[in-house]
Formats: sequence, C-alpha cells, structure tokens
Amino acid sequence: PQGVTLIQDVNSDKTLDEGARSTLAEIGARSLIAVPLNVSVRDEPFGWMVVISDLVDDFADGQSRTFEQISEIASTAIDNRLLIQRQQDTVQEVQSLYNASNAISNSHDIEQLAEVLENAVSVLSSDYYAGFLDNSAGLADGATTLFNHAMDKLSPLDFETLLGDHDIPMGGLYIDDLKAISDPGPLEKRLMD
Repeated sequence: PQGVTLIQDVNSDKTLDEGARSTLAEIGARSLIAVPLNVSVRDEPFGWMVVISDLVDDFADGQSRTFEQISEIASTAIDNRLLIQRQQDTVQEVQSLYNASNAISNSHDIEQLAEVLENAVSVLSSDYYAGFLDNSAGLADGATTLFNHAMDKLSPLDFETLLGDHDIPMGGLYIDDLKAISDPGPLEKRLMD
C-alpha cells in the first residue's frame, strides 16, 4: 500500500509533473497532503483523502500523522463494509442455490423443470439466457427448447442452432466480456454479429 504524500510547496516540489502542478496552481493550491484509503482486498488504494492549502509549508508532521490515522480508520471502516457485503452476497448466493436445488429436485415434469431453471438463471440479470435439451432427451413432441429469453429491446437469438453448429466443451462455456476477446473463434464471432 502507498503512504502519505506531503507536498509543502507545489511550485518547487520535484515529484509533481507539470500537468499536476498546473492543475493545482489553477485552484490556488500551494501545499497538500494526500493519504491513500487502503483495503485488504486490493493492492492499490481504494481511494484517497486530500487536504489542500493556499499556504506554503502549511502542514506540520503532526498534522500529517493525524491525517494518516484518520485515513487508517476510514480504510478499516471501508474494508469492514466490503467484507460484510461479500459475506451478504455469499449468503444470498448459497440461499439461491439451495432454493434452486430444492425446486429442481421437486420438479415433477419437464415444464415445471424448465420454469424452475429459467427462474434460477434469470437472477443473473443477463441480456440473454436460454436452456435447451439435446434431441436425444426423448421428449414426447420432440421439443428441445426449455426457455429462450432476450431482455427488452433485444431480438431473441437462436441459441439452439448457434450452439448446435459449434462444439461446446463438456464443462460448458463462460464468456465474461465478449468484446474483450482478442482472437475470437467461430462461435464468438457469430455471437458478436
């Protein structure tokens, strides 16, 4: 984690580049203290607390230490809040998985199973989500689509054909950011179209 930055004279400090010096001069800054807000889940600061003065040498060492202690208290509070949020998210995820597992286990027919699966997947708030069965599933009417949903203002995709035309790994396929793929394969290219 980074420490306190104390600049007693903006005009003569060698650590500032000209862009920063110019920006600080525009607001009348002559000295400043910047203290990082560090949290345990990140190597880089989560944020900064900054105090600016229009006087040169306006900050004594004691003020710097006090400001750093305030920053540590604030960082601890932020860190605790992030940890609580992660715990709440985990509890909610476990509860959702438990509910989905029970609902899936209690499904009595394929229509009820399709509804339960769609409800379970819908909580992910994706633009598209779909569920299909292989033709060999043996459904009476030969139907393979369990659900196929597109969010508002989006055209539905024919995932069944799209996925049928490409080999999907046994473990499934997860793409977090389609646009970030630097060398897209045939499936990714079709999804981008």
